[in-house]
Amino acid sequence: MTPALWLLIFAILVSTAWVLTHLALLIGVLSSSEMSRNDKLIALVPPLTPWKAWIAGKKVGVVFWGLFIVAYAVIRIVAA
Repeated sequence: MTPALWLLIFAILVSTAWVLTHLALLIGVLSSSEMSRNDKLIALVPPLTPWKAWIAGKKVGVVFWGLFIVAYAVIRIVAA
C-alpha cells in the first residue's frame, strides 16, 4: 500500500470520528435540561455546537472534537 492510500484511510477514519463526536455533542446539548431553548437552537449551527457543548459541561467531548479537527488538518497538509 502506498503512503497516499494510508493517508486517505486515516483521513476517512479521523473525519468519521469527528462527525460522530460532533453528533454526540449535539445530542448532549439538545438533551440537556439546564440549557434554554434558544441555546439549543444556537447549537444547531455546526460551528457553534462545541461552544454550547462546553457550556453544557461536555468538556471532554469538545476537546476530542478539537483534536480530531487538528488531526484531520495535519493529515490534509501532509497529503498535499
